[in-house]
This record gives sequence, structure tokens and C-alpha cells, in this order.
Amino acid sequence: MKPGDEFIAFLEVHPEFYPLSQSTFYIDFLKTMSAQAKTMEQFSQLFPKIEQKDLELIVFSLQKLKLISRTVVGEQKFYYISPMGKEFLEKYVKAKESLA
Repeated sequence: MKPGDEFIAFLEVHPEFYPLSQSTFYIDFLKTMSAQAKTMEQFSQLFPKIEQKDLELIVFSLQKLKLISRTVVGEQKFYYISPMGKEFLEKYVKAKESLA
């Protein structure tokens, strides 16, 4: 199956991810976590033009969709991409690259 077809099939199983697939911001947000977990402070540094409350809402919504997860070390909360988030992002990137 072609990467684009794989991504469409994935979205058919997970239609709740379709709006995210249309947003370069959400894709970029997930990409920031693909290499390393981040704290809210790090998100604020990476996306300085976005208000803190909006970042918290973005993180909350991605957690509810199970695309990211959270772990607590001491008093610090770290957010990282979940296996579902990795699968979504990998399929998205492959589909996009196949169109180039």
C-alpha cells in the first residue's frame, strides 16, 4: 500500500485525528516531542508567541487524544509523544514525502 493510502486508512480508523492532520502547528508540536520529552516551560520557549493557557489547552487536548503522555519526575511534569502519536506522525510524514 502507498504511504498516502496508508495514512488515509489510518485516518479512517481514527477520524478524530483528521483535524490535526490539517494543522501544520499540531504536526510541528508533535515533532518537537519526537526526539525528547518536554516540560511546559520548554514548550513556552519553543512557541513564544502562544500564550501559556493556549499551550496548556493544546497539551491537554493531545493527551485526551492519546497522542502524547505525561510522566512526573519529582515535581516536574514531562510530556512525550505516545506510541499512537509516533504512528500518526510517521504515517503523516511518509504520506507527505511521497507527494513530493
